[in-house]
Amino acid sequence: MDPTEFHSFLASRRSVREYEAGGITEEEKDYLLSAAKTAPSAGNLEAWDVVIVTDDGQLEELTDASGGQHQIFDSGCAFVVCANYVRSMSRYGDRGILYALQDATIAATYMMLAAHAIRLHTCWVGQFDDEAVKEIQKKLLSIETNISNWQRRQNENNNFSATVPYELEKKKEYYEELLDLIQTKDHRMTQTLI
Repeated sequence: MDPTEFHSFLASRRSVREYEAGGITEEEKDYLLSAAKTAPSAGNLEAWDVVIVTDDGQLEELTDASGGQHQIFDSGCAFVVCANYVRSMSRYGDRGILYALQDATIAATYMMLAAHAIRLHTCWVGQFDDEAVKEIQKKLLSIETNISNWQRRQNENNNFSATVPYELEKKKEYYEELLDLIQTKDHRMTQTLI
Protein backbone atom coordinates (compact mmCIF):
# COMPACT_ATOMS: atom_id res chain seq x y z
CA MET A 1 0.00 0.00 0.00
CA ASP A 2 1.48 3.35 -0.95
CA PRO A 3 1.27 6.40 1.35
CA THR A 4 -1.64 7.94 -0.59
CA GLU A 5 -3.70 4.75 -0.33
CA PHE A 6 -2.92 4.49 3.38
CA HIS A 7 -3.96 8.08 4.03
CA SER A 8 -7.16 7.56 2.03
CA PHE A 9 -7.91 4.44 4.09
CA LEU A 10 -7.49 6.37 7.35
CA ALA A 11 -9.52 9.34 6.10
CA SER A 12 -12.41 7.14 4.96
CA ARG A 13 -13.09 5.68 8.44
CA ARG A 14 -16.13 7.23 10.12
CA SER A 15 -17.99 6.73 13.37
CA VAL A 16 -21.27 4.99 12.60
CA ARG A 17 -24.18 4.94 15.02
CA GLU A 18 -26.69 2.94 12.97
CA TYR A 19 -26.07 -0.77 12.36
CA GLU A 20 -27.54 -3.41 10.08
CA ALA A 21 -29.00 -6.59 11.50
CA GLY A 22 -26.88 -9.69 11.22
CA GLY A 23 -24.14 -8.97 13.69
CA ILE A 24 -20.52 -9.94 13.59
CA THR A 25 -19.14 -13.42 12.96
CA GLU A 26 -16.76 -15.31 15.24
CA GLU A 27 -14.09 -15.06 12.53
CA GLU A 28 -14.48 -11.28 12.45
CA LYS A 29 -14.23 -11.10 16.24
CA ASP A 30 -11.04 -13.17 16.12
CA TYR A 31 -9.63 -10.94 13.39
CA LEU A 32 -10.24 -7.81 15.46
CA LEU A 33 -8.71 -9.34 18.58
CA SER A 34 -5.66 -10.49 16.62
CA ALA A 35 -5.28 -6.93 15.30
CA ALA A 36 -5.31 -5.59 18.86
CA LYS A 37 -2.50 -7.99 19.77
CA THR A 38 -0.29 -6.39 17.09
CA ALA A 39 -0.57 -2.98 18.76
CA PRO A 40 2.52 -1.65 20.50
CA SER A 41 2.40 -1.62 24.29
CA ALA A 42 4.71 -0.57 27.11
CA GLY A 43 7.10 -3.42 27.83
CA ASN A 44 4.97 -5.59 25.52
CA LEU A 45 2.72 -6.24 28.54
CA GLU A 46 -0.51 -5.65 26.61
CA ALA A 47 -1.94 -3.95 29.70
CA TRP A 48 -5.49 -4.11 28.43
CA ASP A 49 -8.37 -6.54 28.45
CA VAL A 50 -11.22 -6.90 25.98
CA VAL A 51 -14.68 -8.06 26.95
CA ILE A 52 -17.07 -8.82 24.10
CA VAL A 53 -20.64 -8.07 25.16
CA THR A 54 -23.52 -9.49 23.10
CA ASP A 55 -26.16 -10.09 25.77
CA ASP A 56 -29.07 -7.66 25.34
CA GLY A 57 -29.36 -7.03 29.09
CA GLN A 58 -25.66 -6.24 29.41
CA LEU A 59 -25.74 -4.02 26.31
CA GLU A 60 -28.68 -2.16 27.85
CA GLU A 61 -26.72 -1.60 31.07
CA LEU A 62 -23.78 -0.24 29.07
CA THR A 63 -26.18 2.01 27.14
CA ASP A 64 -27.60 3.38 30.39
CA ALA A 65 -24.11 3.92 31.82
CA SER A 66 -23.16 5.90 28.71
CA GLY A 67 -25.95 8.41 29.10
CA GLY A 68 -28.27 6.59 26.74
CA GLN A 69 -26.08 6.34 23.65
CA HIS A 70 -28.37 4.03 21.67
CA GLN A 71 -25.70 2.74 19.32
CA ILE A 72 -24.31 0.55 22.10
CA PHE A 73 -27.51 -1.47 22.37
CA ASP A 74 -28.30 -1.23 18.65
CA SER A 75 -24.90 -2.60 17.65
CA GLY A 76 -25.65 -6.04 19.08
CA CYS A 77 -21.97 -6.43 19.98
CA ALA A 78 -19.73 -4.18 22.04
CA PHE A 79 -16.00 -4.63 22.46
CA VAL A 80 -15.18 -3.14 25.84
CA VAL A 81 -11.48 -2.35 25.98
CA CYS A 82 -10.23 -1.79 29.53
CA ALA A 83 -6.88 -0.63 30.81
CA ASN A 84 -5.33 -3.25 33.07
CA TYR A 85 -3.54 -1.10 35.64
CA VAL A 86 -2.40 -4.04 37.76
CA ARG A 87 -0.51 -5.64 34.88
CA SER A 88 1.31 -2.45 33.99
CA MET A 89 1.91 -1.26 37.57
CA SER A 90 3.54 -4.58 38.43
CA ARG A 91 6.47 -3.46 36.29
CA TYR A 92 6.25 0.33 36.16
CA GLY A 93 4.76 1.38 39.50
CA ASP A 94 2.65 4.54 39.40
CA ARG A 95 3.68 5.30 35.82
CA GLY A 96 1.96 2.04 34.82
CA ILE A 97 -1.44 3.76 35.12
CA LEU A 98 -0.59 6.02 32.21
CA TYR A 99 0.96 3.18 30.23
CA ALA A 100 -2.12 0.97 30.70
CA LEU A 101 -4.39 3.77 29.45
CA GLN A 102 -2.14 4.30 26.44
CA ASP A 103 -1.95 0.56 25.72
CA ALA A 104 -5.75 0.19 25.85
CA THR A 105 -6.28 3.20 23.62
CA ILE A 106 -3.83 1.96 21.00
CA ALA A 107 -5.32 -1.56 21.04
CA ALA A 108 -8.85 -0.14 20.60
CA THR A 109 -7.66 2.03 17.72
CA TYR A 110 -6.06 -0.95 16.00
CA MET A 111 -9.30 -2.88 16.37
CA MET A 112 -11.29 -0.01 14.86
CA LEU A 113 -8.93 0.22 11.89
CA ALA A 114 -9.06 -3.55 11.42
CA ALA A 115 -12.86 -3.37 11.46
CA HIS A 116 -12.72 -0.66 8.80
CA ALA A 117 -10.44 -2.87 6.69
CA ILE A 118 -13.08 -5.64 6.63
CA ARG A 119 -15.91 -3.15 6.10
CA LEU A 120 -17.37 -3.24 9.59
CA HIS A 121 -18.51 -0.03 11.21
CA THR A 122 -17.46 1.22 14.63
CA CYS A 123 -18.10 4.05 17.03
CA TRP A 124 -15.79 5.06 19.86
CA VAL A 125 -17.70 5.64 23.09
CA GLY A 126 -15.83 7.19 25.97
CA GLN A 127 -18.53 8.99 27.95
CA PHE A 128 -19.71 7.00 30.96
CA ASP A 129 -21.09 7.59 34.42
CA ASP A 130 -18.16 6.55 36.59
CA GLU A 131 -20.27 5.01 39.37
CA ALA A 132 -22.40 3.05 36.90
CA VAL A 133 -19.26 1.80 35.18
CA LYS A 134 -17.85 0.65 38.51
CA GLU A 135 -20.99 -1.44 39.14
CA ILE A 136 -20.97 -2.90 35.62
CA GLN A 137 -17.28 -3.63 35.97
CA LYS A 138 -17.88 -5.63 39.13
CA LYS A 139 -20.78 -7.55 37.64
CA LEU A 140 -19.84 -8.06 34.01
CA LEU A 141 -16.21 -7.44 33.34
CA SER A 142 -14.45 -9.20 36.22
CA ILE A 143 -11.48 -6.87 36.09
CA GLU A 144 -9.10 -7.58 38.93
CA THR A 145 -8.30 -4.51 40.99
CA ASN A 146 -6.57 -6.11 43.95
CA ILE A 147 -2.98 -7.17 43.37
CA SER A 148 -3.09 -10.12 45.80
CA ASN A 149 -6.36 -11.40 44.33
CA TRP A 150 -4.88 -11.16 40.83
CA GLN A 151 -1.82 -13.14 41.95
CA ARG A 152 -3.99 -15.80 43.64
CA ARG A 153 -6.28 -16.11 40.63
CA GLN A 154 -3.37 -16.49 38.21
CA ASN A 155 -1.81 -19.22 40.35
CA GLU A 156 -5.14 -21.05 40.83
CA ASN A 157 -5.77 -21.04 37.09
CA ASN A 158 -2.25 -22.33 36.47
CA ASN A 159 -1.78 -19.57 33.91
CA PHE A 160 1.71 -19.07 35.25
CA SER A 161 3.43 -18.70 38.55
CA ALA A 162 2.43 -15.14 39.37
CA THR A 163 4.73 -13.41 41.76
CA VAL A 164 4.42 -9.78 42.68
CA PRO A 165 7.82 -8.07 42.65
CA TYR A 166 9.23 -7.37 46.12
CA GLU A 167 9.18 -3.60 45.63
CA LEU A 168 5.51 -3.72 44.70
CA GLU A 169 4.63 -5.99 47.60
CA LYS A 170 6.26 -3.49 49.97
CA LYS A 171 4.02 -0.77 48.60
CA LYS A 172 0.96 -3.04 48.49
CA GLU A 173 -1.21 -0.89 50.78
CA TYR A 174 -0.34 2.24 48.81
CA TYR A 175 -1.19 0.57 45.50
CA GLU A 176 -4.44 -0.87 46.81
CA GLU A 177 -5.52 2.61 47.89
CA LEU A 178 -4.41 4.06 44.56
CA LEU A 179 -6.27 1.41 42.58
CA ASP A 180 -9.38 1.97 44.69
CA LEU A 181 -9.14 5.68 43.95
CA ILE A 182 -8.84 4.95 40.24
CA GLN A 183 -11.89 2.68 40.44
CA THR A 184 -14.07 5.13 42.31
CA LYS A 185 -13.01 8.56 41.20
CA ASP A 186 -10.97 8.52 38.05
CA HIS A 187 -11.86 5.33 36.19
CA ARG A 188 -12.06 5.64 32.45
CA MET A 189 -13.36 2.91 30.23
CA THR A 190 -12.89 2.92 26.50
CA GLN A 191 -15.47 1.16 24.42
CA THR A 192 -15.37 0.37 20.77
CA LEU A 193 -18.56 -0.79 19.12
CA ILE A 194 -18.63 -3.08 16.13
